[in-house]
Amino acid sequence: MYDSAPYIDPTPRVPGYHDASCVVVWRPAGDAAAQRRIVGDFLDGDSPDGAVTLGCGIEEALSRLEIDLDYDHLLTVCDLVNRQLAQRPWAEVKCPQGSARISLVPR
Repeated sequence: MYDSAPYIDPTPRVPGYHDASCVVVWRPAGDAAAQRRIVGDFLDGDSPDGAVTLGCGIEEALSRLEIDLDYDHLLTVCDLVNRQLAQRPWAEVKCPQGSARISLVPR
């Protein structure tokens, strides 16, 4: 486990949800020139120094990255990311279409 406090906004967006900023880099398979990078509050902290998770922010991130993902896979991707973010301040997901790296950004 790591100290998540530097990555989480101490002021809740709504009770029980604190913004956590991240950089997401999408690398399409076989096309390095098409790499896309976005920065935003796509993650949630459950407290000012608690667990960081990916939830509803996945939809905004996918939209900004111009990635079409079947709705049936959203929860699976969130679970994969959340398991990794529980251990370290970054996560990586790979699929046949490419790979995404999500890195927390200190506030």
